Amino acid sequence: MSNKLQELTERLYHDGVEKARREADGIIDDAEQRSRSIEADARAKAESIVAEARKDAEEMRRRTENELATAAERTEAMVRQRIASVLADGVLADGVASALKDVDFVRDLIGSAVDAWKSDGSVGDIEVLIPSDRDSAFETSLRSALKARMDEEPAMTFSDRLSTGFRIVARDGSYAVSFTQEDFEEFFRSFLKDRTRSLLYG
Repeated sequence: MSNKLQELTERLYHDGVEKARREADGIIDDAEQRSRSIEADARAKAESIVAEARKDAEEMRRRTENELATAAERTEAMVRQRIASVLADGVLADGVASALKDVDFVRDLIGSAVDAWKSDGSVGDIEVLIPSDRDSAFETSLRSALKARMDEEPAMTFSDRLSTGFRIVARDGSYAVSFTQEDFEEFFRSFLKDRTRSLLYG
């Protein structure tokens, strides 16, 4: 009887241990499956985050490169324009200033302008203004040249308001045409800048 009880006890013990082992193995298997599932989800999320970050980084790199390229193009265009402007303005200022100091050139220019008025018979109605720093020899030469071109000599006045060139005005104040250094520079500036850009950069 004692043997039978011993056998029963051992069998119950082994069955209990075996059942506990199976349950433990099931719990471990379930935990491992969950762990693998969590790890797979975490890896998938991490890969998704990395892929999105790479996509964002590539987009930012592309956008930055485009912005830098545009800024470089604008900067280059501004530098080219500035160089052309500096060169053109320097050439223009020197050339016009030199021409307007040439007595013969200015006298012929005034004569040509007055000839244009002469063609419509309004010479007597105009006045020629010249800078007050011109000497009397220039005035005498100019009066002589104008007298030879027309019957009626236009009025001529020295003006403190002019530093270069000359101005032709209607005595009734209806119009005035200016031929100062600034006027000539403004007239030739856009052409000369375009030409300078073309020569510099093709």
